[in-house]
Amino acid sequence: MIFLVLLLIIVSGCTKVFDTEPPEAIAKINNKEIALKRGGYHWTTEEGALTKATIADAASPNQIAQDLIASPVEKGSEATIEFSDHSKPQLTYNFWEGDQSGKSISMEGNKITFPSNSGKYVIEVNATWSNGDASYTFVIDVK
Repeated sequence: MIFLVLLLIIVSGCTKVFDTEPPEAIAKINNKEIALKRGGYHWTTEEGALTKATIADAASPNQIAQDLIASPVEKGSEATIEFSDHSKPQLTYNFWEGDQSGKSISMEGNKITFPSNSGKYVIEVNATWSNGDASYTFVIDVK
């Protein structure tokens, strides 16, 4: 009996605990890092024979943007999106105008090219992994 208890402790100590939510994201722009605000997501984790699904609802990107400070960027500059777990999910992005989302654009090499017109822009990045998806928001001020 003691052997079984010890074996159970050893095995459970070696079990990998998976993240229960998507990783954090940043945008790198000309050696400057901007933290992206995670919005809604759907995330699935498996721990042994158990599968846990988490669905988190959030405000729309234009509402999330109200609490964010716009980062100044140069016209036509680029941002590279990176994740805290170094994963490489499939990415798309879109610009929000008021309460409407613009056309979804696939990202090549995790890069977003900013507009050449001056102004503030709300950008939503959508990431998709094999075990879920998440939305991220940040705001830029093109000068």
